[in-house]
Amino acid sequence: MSRLPEFHAAKWDEPVIMELGRPGGRGQIFPKPESEIEAEVGADLIPAGMARKDRPALPEITEFEAQRHYLHLSQMTLGMMGVSLFGTCTMKYNSKTSEYATLRPELAEVHPYQHPDTLQGVMGIVHDFDHMLRSLSGMDQFIFQAGGGADAAYTMAIVARAYWADRGMLDQRTEMVTSIQAHPCNPATAAAAGFKVVNLPLEENGYPSLDALKAAVSDKTALIMINNPDDMGIYNPEIKEWVRVAKEAGALCFYDHANFNGVMGKLSARELGFDACMFMLHKTFGAPKAGGGPAVGAFGCSDELAPYLPCPVVAKSGDKYILDEDRPKSAGKVREFWGNIPQVVKAYAWARGMGAEGINLASDISVVANNYMDKRLSEIPGLAISNPHISANRMEMTRWSFAPFAKKPASEQLISPIAWRTTASTPSG
Repeated sequence: MSRLPEFHAAKWDEPVIMELGRPGGRGQIFPKPESEIEAEVGADLIPAGMARKDRPALPEITEFEAQRHYLHLSQMTLGMMGVSLFGTCTMKYNSKTSEYATLRPELAEVHPYQHPDTLQGVMGIVHDFDHMLRSLSGMDQFIFQAGGGADAAYTMAIVARAYWADRGMLDQRTEMVTSIQAHPCNPATAAAAGFKVVNLPLEENGYPSLDALKAAVSDKTALIMINNPDDMGIYNPEIKEWVRVAKEAGALCFYDHANFNGVMGKLSARELGFDACMFMLHKTFGAPKAGGGPAVGAFGCSDELAPYLPCPVVAKSGDKYILDEDRPKSAGKVREFWGNIPQVVKAYAWARGMGAEGINLASDISVVANNYMDKRLSEIPGLAISNPHISANRMEMTRWSFAPFAKKPASEQLISPIAWRTTASTPSG
């Protein structure tokens, strides 16, 4: 028997960079230009019209202070102290082939401001991957501008805002309905876009009832935003009825597909009636997340919502790819340029390598592996599963807690080496 390791990463009481330093602090002092340079170009190397009138509002710190500050931040980030470690987001194998592909000069040395004629290869990959995601979701158009799941949720919020504004109904359609178990980015981004958030509580089966949804939606509902399965691994089998009820009230429906791993190849967001959905390329499609970025929230929608998408949109005209900027109803950008295109290339390579059969098989393995780990974790005393009253098998994600174990006296915090070797290197998500 051995004790649970008591490793604690660094946790510094570190101020923000703007609170550090003092007047006169410098990381480097540049020497005056040589006399030969002054004689050639003058003493003032910056033209008067470009010179600042006031000092910039930047911290004045030494090189050592800057180094120590960012070292402290990196130590806390690498240790993930105080951060919920989402296994499905970060702990996966990232193909070296995909990494190599994005380092090739054909991608690494191009710039989105180049003429589109010189970006045909990159645009072709974006266009083809757009169509791959259409086949998995049933949507009519995908963009990759959003920098992650929350960014994609915000894309839905502003697209919905533009949609209702275009119909002169934004003053009426002011509410967004979601579940208390939905990803926090859904209510947060809807609120940021100006909608009032209606959160439905969970009920006996681990999700809100249809009666609760019917009571919440009305002619004020602009959209519903929901993830399914949720982060507890619970799939709402009434999701098609949810969409029907929301549609009867005239609302738009957004499917947060962050937990797509367990259902990919098994269902289509559009077949369920959703108007839009998003995929996390760093969570499902083999692209790395790298501890907080770069990430991609691939956002797809129906033809009805497509005019309101952020631009540019990669499209094909004849035998050429173009950047479609002529979208007068566009909701506006959510990020610069086209998004994190190297991550799109990695996800494209993953999807090409997997193929339709491989993706379908991977979803089976995801569910089986998660339930295998649930079974093994359930055999360890002191661990508690989320929604413990629900005995049904979970999907590709489950939450477990060490809380009961941590409450035990130190003398009782022993764990079987066999069980520990089985589970210690495997994320609970």
